[in-house]
Amino acid sequence: MKLKVFAAAALAIPMLLAGCVTSETKPIPKIAAKQATVHIPEAELLDVGIRVFDPGIPKNIENDDEALAKKRIYPDLRKAEARYMPTLLRATLEETAQWGAVRVIPATADFVDVIVTGKVVDSNGGFMAVDITAVDAAGRVWLKDKRYSSLVDLGAYKTTAALKARDPFQNVYSEIANDMVVIRDKLSALDRENIRKIASLKFAADLAPDAMAGMTAVDKNGITQVARLPAEGDPTLGRIERIRERDTAVVDTVNDYYASFAESIDDSYDSWRQTSFT
Repeated sequence: MKLKVFAAAALAIPMLLAGCVTSETKPIPKIAAKQATVHIPEAELLDVGIRVFDPGIPKNIENDDEALAKKRIYPDLRKAEARYMPTLLRATLEETAQWGAVRVIPATADFVDVIVTGKVVDSNGGFMAVDITAVDAAGRVWLKDKRYSSLVDLGAYKTTAALKARDPFQNVYSEIANDMVVIRDKLSALDRENIRKIASLKFAADLAPDAMAGMTAVDKNGITQVARLPAEGDPTLGRIERIRERDTAVVDTVNDYYASFAESIDDSYDSWRQTSFT
């Protein structure tokens, strides 16, 4: 996969070079992801699941290599980026200490406190744009196809060490992280606790719909609320919790696979971005 993606990308470099303007690009201010400054109670510490992004390949021309090339879209490369970018967003969110577990998750993982999805709009080594949506387990839409974009941070391309230290488009990931913190902080402590409870109850209801019936209810605003909780020591709930622990272990393994993939293409991808920009 690695060789296929970047061999194809290498052939595309001359076309990309023609579309890049280096002499007019100026250094841009660095945006930092906001770090947690106070202790967040565990009951309010929301887990985040990030799905693999939509690579943004138009359906009407997905099999037309010439049309895709004119738009500077190279499918193998875009599909690799769609897996690579979520790992950088995950790392950014993790480093802020604002969240619970942050994972890149498979499409089948639905019961997470907050799920983030994205679409690659543009990526050419000199400019990047993605559309981001984030929804919590209660049904609140935090972000809806919000576009985040940035010119390249020129400092990242100066040396190999600089490129390793900070992604050329780290500003995009930092902006997403900061917006998510702002939205989360607008929720009450009770709202945040309920999001965690609702995610657990929805998982339980998916496995045992009859036993978990009536635990949640949707209010007039379309937001799911906790109606009641299972009795302490409920044996059904105990079995479900053990299943969820195993399910989480599987998701952790998938997250590790995505991290390994990102690490395996890191050098080649960085070289492609730097060359295409230069």
